[in-house]
Amino acid sequence: MPNWCDNTIKITGTDDKIAKLWNTAFPSHGTMSEDGGLLESMVPLGEWQYDTAVEAWGTKWDINDEGLEFLDNEDGTATIHGWASSAWSPPIEAFKTYQDKNTDVTITCDYWEPGMDFIGSYNNGEENYYDNCMDLVEQGAEKKDPELNRLFEDFGVHEQYAEILEDEGEEAVEEDGSE
Repeated sequence: MPNWCDNTIKITGTDDKIAKLWNTAFPSHGTMSEDGGLLESMVPLGEWQYDTAVEAWGTKWDINDEGLEFLDNEDGTATIHGWASSAWSPPIEAFKTYQDKNTDVTITCDYWEPGMDFIGSYNNGEENYYDNCMDLVEQGAEKKDPELNRLFEDFGVHEQYAEILEDEGEEAVEEDGSE
């Protein structure tokens, strides 16, 4: 059973291109296509093994649309946005490959995998990756790094680590670095 990586995703492009991507992935909202979901629609694998998916998409399985929405921006563009869980890691490789072929599409993804203790962001080909989040919390590293601070706040990292420590009977480190 995999660890689940939480992802906040935003994909924006021309309304026809994003609508086609959405309708191919999720022909009936709430139900993935029989041929796969969003990642399969972005980077088709067809018949695949899990290792192939990890290599091509950056994650073990496709994501579902449970937390994703399609939005027509009414300005000639559309957006797929929201949250999705992925197995073990974020689907960064799928995003990179799709953007290489669709340079007019913008993709951002913030992600956190608490089990493996990493967090990061992907913004149109640029990635910020942070490992050992528990250590970073204890060091107060987010005070020196605005991107890390934003990610910690967006995912509620301090609160979730405080709960973990409490469950383990340890004192939590406050955001100001004190116990």
